[in-house]
Amino acid sequence: MDDPVATLDRLLDHERSAALRADVDVLVDIQEHKRAALERLTQADADDPRMVLVRSKAASNVHLIRHLVSCLNGILTPPGVTYTAHGRSPPSAYGRSRGHL
Repeated sequence: MDDPVATLDRLLDHERSAALRADVDVLVDIQEHKRAALERLTQADADDPRMVLVRSKAASNVHLIRHLVSCLNGILTPPGVTYTAHGRSPPSAYGRSRGHL
């Protein structure tokens, strides 16, 4: 049987690669494999020094995927209202530079 820590490490590398390519279909497919790998990981030694690297990769992937979701939301979400019912521009969420760069 394959080493559960090494298996999860490979899956996390594959997940990172898919996230960098914004390949959502592959990311969805990887989740089932990760669930199975995590179940097998309970059999691994918790004091294994490789676990520090695996935890770090997992946290990094979470941040990367959250950023991907944020970017996709920005692309797929329709733009906000340009004018209010009274014909005014709504306040900007990003603020204005007020002439300062």
